[in-house]
Amino acid sequence: MFATNFTTLDSHTRFSRGEDHLTLFVQDQITTTGKNMINGFCKTCGTLMYRKSEGFPGTRFLRVGTVDDFKLYDTVLRPQHEQFVGCRVNWWGGVDGAKKYEKMME
Repeated sequence: MFATNFTTLDSHTRFSRGEDHLTLFVQDQITTTGKNMINGFCKTCGTLMYRKSEGFPGTRFLRVGTVDDFKLYDTVLRPQHEQFVGCRVNWWGGVDGAKKYEKMME
């Protein structure tokens, strides 16, 4: 139901450790874009660390849970956008102040 991600440019993304523990899986023809999606998983625990889409070249979508500095969650990682708001559950009201999109933002 939820996926909290943050978007970074590849040019601004740096692994401080653990990149050699990633394995990549390519998912072809994603339903929302028809493009390929590359998923980077931890080889040790199977956690999805990031995704890259052909539809958004030069960017990565990292899982917020991969960040271990909790102060960032209330500052620079606070959600600014919500996607697919038209099909969310009724009991979730959304993030105050976040821009809402019915579909995937472009």
